[in-house]
Amino acid sequence: MAIARPLFRSPDLYFAELVCYPEDPEWGEENLISRPIVALPSTPVWQSHDGGPRTLMSPTHAVFHHPGSHYHRQRFLGKGYRCVFFFPSDALVREIAAEVDPEAAWSASFRFPVSAAPVDGPVFALGRRLAGELAAGRPGGLPAREGLYAVLRRVVLSSFRMPAARLGARGSTARARKEIVEEAKEAITREPADRIRLDELAARLYVSPYHLARIFRATTGYSIHAYQTQLRLREGLDRLGRGSAGSVGQLGMELGFSNHSHFTSSFRRSLGIRPSELSTFSTA
Repeated sequence: MAIARPLFRSPDLYFAELVCYPEDPEWGEENLISRPIVALPSTPVWQSHDGGPRTLMSPTHAVFHHPGSHYHRQRFLGKGYRCVFFFPSDALVREIAAEVDPEAAWSASFRFPVSAAPVDGPVFALGRRLAGELAAGRPGGLPAREGLYAVLRRVVLSSFRMPAARLGARGSTARARKEIVEEAKEAITREPADRIRLDELAARLYVSPYHLARIFRATTGYSIHAYQTQLRLREGLDRLGRGSAGSVGQLGMELGFSNHSHFTSSFRRSLGIRPSELSTFSTA
């Protein structure tokens, strides 16, 4: 069965780490949501929300569930799934959302505006750092609570800034665009270390390079290149935090970076920390 390990509790916030093993019999079952949930995946997974088409969720995005919704989870490439997640109180999530949508504070049926939104590299790294420190018994108390508030706030507010609405597509056109983007995400996520050419990917999906680049950015919040780079770097953070064998340079090469310097400079620029600064971020 899936295992949720509590990391932090306060009157308005519960923070935990979830591990779903590949052999878990609950894969594919319907999950009904009774309170707001915000998850930060560490590994890719397929999810479908409220009867909609499946979406590939990866460490590039936060995943949102509002009360009364339901979802199904499916393995990606037959692998398991790991994430950290927040159970904020209804009052807390409304208070954060009200910063950009004042009506959210009073709405009788608050819903997250999207099921997934991009997460900035430093925010992702901070969430993982806090998870690791809490799992190791530190820092706890006020520092952890304020850090978790900061991560949750940035992630929730990002859900209100998704640019997809600017495409203006409706009905079958919107569904077709989503299918193209999901196929592109799957191709990139299967082999994130491979250098993928826009022309080749577009030809595989029977669309023009311009169209693919446009709808991918509008749907995911990332350019195709940035999406692939973030997948590489966040996998690197995960592997280093979990005690990856070998050198930092070797890991960078495995993830598709040209050399040690290229990996470490990209890592610091994107995630706000150096690989050498990492302590254990997760022990799951």
